[in-house]
Amino acid sequence: MHHRLGVTILLAVMAGAARAGDLSPDLRAGLDAAGADQVISVVVCLDPVDLAAIEHHLHRIMANRTLRHRVVVEALQTQAAATQGPLLARLHEAGDAGRVASFESFWIGNVVRVDGIKQEIEAIAARPDVRCVYPNYRIEPIDSIEAEGPGAAGGPEPGIVLIQADRVWNELGVTGAGALAANIDTGVDGDHPAMESRWRGLDPRYEGHPEWAWYDPLEQGDVPYDTNGHGSHTMGTIIGGLPGDEVGVAPGAQWIAAAPINRGKDYVHTVMDIIRALQWMADPDGNPNTDFDVPHTCNHSWGLTTQHGFPPCDDVLWDWIDASEAAGTSHVFAAGNEGGGGLRRPADRASTDYDSLAVAACDGRDPECPIASFSSRGPTNCTPDGRPAIKPDIAAPGVNVRSCTQDGDYRILTGTSMSTPHISGVLALVYSANPDLTSDEAKQIIYDTATDKGDPGEDNSYGWGLVNAYDAVILAMGDPQPYACCFDDGGCEDLLRADCLDRGGRLRFGEVCETFHCPRPGACCVTNSLCEITQERDCLARGGDFLGEGIRCRLACPCDVVRKLSGTCKDNGTLKATLRFKNESWDGRVVTFEVGDGPRIEVTVRGRKAVLHTCCYHGPQEVKLLNPEDCLEPIVVDCR
Repeated sequence: MHHRLGVTILLAVMAGAARAGDLSPDLRAGLDAAGADQVISVVVCLDPVDLAAIEHHLHRIMANRTLRHRVVVEALQTQAAATQGPLLARLHEAGDAGRVASFESFWIGNVVRVDGIKQEIEAIAARPDVRCVYPNYRIEPIDSIEAEGPGAAGGPEPGIVLIQADRVWNELGVTGAGALAANIDTGVDGDHPAMESRWRGLDPRYEGHPEWAWYDPLEQGDVPYDTNGHGSHTMGTIIGGLPGDEVGVAPGAQWIAAAPINRGKDYVHTVMDIIRALQWMADPDGNPNTDFDVPHTCNHSWGLTTQHGFPPCDDVLWDWIDASEAAGTSHVFAAGNEGGGGLRRPADRASTDYDSLAVAACDGRDPECPIASFSSRGPTNCTPDGRPAIKPDIAAPGVNVRSCTQDGDYRILTGTSMSTPHISGVLALVYSANPDLTSDEAKQIIYDTATDKGDPGEDNSYGWGLVNAYDAVILAMGDPQPYACCFDDGGCEDLLRADCLDRGGRLRFGEVCETFHCPRPGACCVTNSLCEITQERDCLARGGDFLGEGIRCRLACPCDVVRKLSGTCKDNGTLKATLRFKNESWDGRVVTFEVGDGPRIEVTVRGRKAVLHTCCYHGPQEVKLLNPEDCLEPIVVDCR
């Protein structure tokens, strides 16, 4: 739906979220200043999915990446479908009445963009199903400083050698193969010789679907391109590499890209461009059952400051990022080039140790890698209780970094935009070594293996220190450290990773048997009539219903306990159908019947039976049990 209504105003000078029914003073002031027919662009959020609970459970059952991705994406889509309907119906009516110019619905984060007049925005904010309303902020990349000339080729770049990525390739044989990297930036030169062969869109699985590997909200083109060069430079540092001229940390990884930033002078870039990119990134092929298309890591060399109208600790982006991470992607953010002026958003977030991993820049031409004067420093107060926390989280080379540009050549740039892709590249190496790590686990590896710099321990310049790619990959491989190895029967042994995999077990990274209890198998209703003893993760992967650890299959599935369906009909046409069960396991649950071609009828089970009374029928009537389905053949009740 697209209505024309006045001139759209992007409220780019407004504070954080408003509670339902209560607009913040700054947003209130912006609405008051707007004319009656002017259109205001806002982001409306509804109740989100409890991602923490889902992730905790998936961690507990040792779900692999494919299962985690499917469960998370389906939960996000189900929540949006279940909660957005009334609001969308209201917006359709408001559009027809001229109060809303346009709107757009998203399942990631459960939000709706609304462009409407202030009267309608106020009415939306007051709705009980609306959790918050944000301005649709403007965005921009973090400016970089360019040096003279393209620089000269000469083997791996100094920063790559400093973080020991070349040792990972040469000594461990890990180049990033199998990992998929991404960036949200200005685009990528898909014809650059250092990158073109590893664009994932060339994979046979993508034939006819380049949009699974390239998101361009402006041109909708089939081949990645970049008119700015910023995105090509950051992607080059992640994966770029020709033999003898490796500019990238993970030259064996493949890449995809989203290009919502700086796409044209006449195009106004807002946070909605980021949410579109993040939703695409969470499931590029639109199929929750596949994860080959989902990147392991995504680089963000952009950020917002108060000068952009984006206040500190504003959480407009947080739910979207969390959802994408839960779906399988580790996101990495540039700390910013403001020095002592503080971190950009969302790099300032410190809800947990892993939220918005923020990257500082140091001078990789010096073996000590001194922190760059421009690199944004902490602390941050974007914590659950408002107390200061240390930020950024990690440091990487970001001074005079040579990488790719948009015309097939190379150039030297400086900034945290350049240090951040070093971390994305190291994460690609880590995932190449151990693809089933969760985002938090991969980030913890980066922290645990960093080379301490600056003040002892974690500090507000370097975070945990200078990233160490070699030690990170060694730790990701799990050797020589034994961890809890879980077997399908629920048994646990502390084993090295290789030994665990050889014996058909699953390694619980970072845990030992003494403190970690492996999940036990139980009854899985693969269908309503087929029960098998499996692990919960395997049951869910097959689309079954897991009844609990240690539960036996006897009388476990619905069709096991359904006994008989019978029916009678009185002279006045009142039909009675009785469904009997072998036990009371369905007491209080609902079953569904269908009589003839009539509507579906739900009945609550009482004890060991469910009784349907319905009227009025004439002649033979077929009675079907729809839920639980496929348990009993239909019966025919004759209503004379």
